[in-house]
Amino acid sequence: MEMTKIEKWVVVILSGFLLLGSIMLHNRHSRALANITLEENSIMRQVSLGEMEGSKAFNKININLAGVEEIKSVHGIGETIAKEIIKHREVHGGFYCEKDLLLVKGIGNKKYEKIKKYLEWEK
Repeated sequence: MEMTKIEKWVVVILSGFLLLGSIMLHNRHSRALANITLEENSIMRQVSLGEMEGSKAFNKININLAGVEEIKSVHGIGETIAKEIIKHREVHGGFYCEKDLLLVKGIGNKKYEKIKKYLEWEK
């Protein structure tokens, strides 16, 4: 049985809609995955700043404004030292220069040299 001209056009149009729907579904799925990745990055950074060093896109963290999670994203700083940094900031009113970081319990010269390039001290 041969298809009529109208039936052929219907098949072509329906195939087009099917293809268009598949593309839209794929784009929607891709955007959803991108949004999930962005949400995860804003909640807890999957890649530490230390790992991004070669990238032009990394931003320094303002040590006088950052919270625990943001400070922890610096390669070499864990939760304990991040909390010590915030504790020191609250007690002393902030960090006024780079060397003030050496006053934080748990940060010695070695750690200071490793992390200072990822931090800024502006108030």
